[in-house]
Amino acid sequence: MQTSSTWSSFPECRQIASFKQTLEEKLGIPVKPKKPLTPFFRFMVQIRPKVVQQHPDARVTVFSKTQDQLHPIPPRQGCYNSGPAPSTKTTPLTPTHSHSLSLHSMGNYELVVCSNPASGPSHLDSTLKHLAQSSSNMPQDYTQHDTNDEHTKIIAQQWQKLEPSAKQKFEEEFKKEMIHYLAVCVSYENSLTNKQKEDLQKAKEEIVESKQQKQLKMKKKELGKPKKPLSAFLIFFQEKIKLKGDTPFKIWQQKLSQEWESLPDEKKAQYLDKASHHWQLYRQELQLWEEKMIRLGHIDVVRNEALIEPRSNK
Repeated sequence: MQTSSTWSSFPECRQIASFKQTLEEKLGIPVKPKKPLTPFFRFMVQIRPKVVQQHPDARVTVFSKTQDQLHPIPPRQGCYNSGPAPSTKTTPLTPTHSHSLSLHSMGNYELVVCSNPASGPSHLDSTLKHLAQSSSNMPQDYTQHDTNDEHTKIIAQQWQKLEPSAKQKFEEEFKKEMIHYLAVCVSYENSLTNKQKEDLQKAKEEIVESKQQKQLKMKKKELGKPKKPLSAFLIFFQEKIKLKGDTPFKIWQQKLSQEWESLPDEKKAQYLDKASHHWQLYRQELQLWEEKMIRLGHIDVVRNEALIEPRSNK
C-alpha cells in the first residue's frame, strides 16, 4: 500500500472547511500551529473515499456538536500537553527539552481546542420570548443524531489487519511531522507577548467556566430541580400574550410594559399576590428537592446556604 506525502497540508484544508473562527483569531492573536494527524487518521483520510465507494449504503456519522463540545478539554499552558491529569502543571517546551523527547511518547500529546461561548439575550427578553413562543403549546422536536459511523468501523477493521510495515510508514511520517510541530510550537510560544498569553489564558478559563455552568444547569434539569415561578409582570405578560396577533414582539413588549406601569394598584396587587403565592410553593419544593439531593450525594447542585457545612471555594 502506498502512502501519501501531502499530509502536512491537510490540517489547513480542515481549517478552511470548518469555517470556524479560532480563539486566537477572535482575540486578534496569531493562530497557533496545527497538530499533525495521528497514524490512524492519516490512514483513514487516504482510504475513506474507497470505503465510501465500496459501501454506499453504510450509515454516516452526523455530529450535532463540535469536537471540543463533545469532548471538552480543560485548557493548560503551552501549545501541547502531556499526560491525562488536569491538575498537573505543564511547562511550555523549550528547544533543550525537545531533544530529550522519546518518539514513542509523542502520541500522548494533545492540542487544546476551545471555542468561545456565544453570548445570549438578557434573561428577561429570553423569558418573554419563551412565553410568546410557548403560547401555541407546540412541542419542540429534538432529533437524536445517529453517531454510529459504519464507514469508520470498516476502516478501523482494515487498520487492524494492515501489515506492520505499512503501519510503520504512517507512524514514521507522523513522528517526523511531530518533531517539526513541536519546534514550531516553541517558536510560536516565544513569539507571543505576555499580554497575548494572559488574554489567551483568561479566555480559556472563561470557556471552561461557561461549560461547567452549562453542564451544572443541565444536571439540575435532569435531576428535576423545581423551576422558579414567574414574576408578577410575567404572569401579566402571559395572560396578555394571546392578544399579540401580528404585532412585532419588541413593540408588543413595550406596549405591555407601559400598560403594566399604568395598571391600577388594586389590579396590580392581584398579580403580586399570585406571584408571592407561587414563590412560597417554589421555596417549599426547592427545600424538599435539595434535601433529597443531599441524601443522594449531589452536593454540587445544592445552594451553599442549604448546606450545614458550606462548600469551600476552590
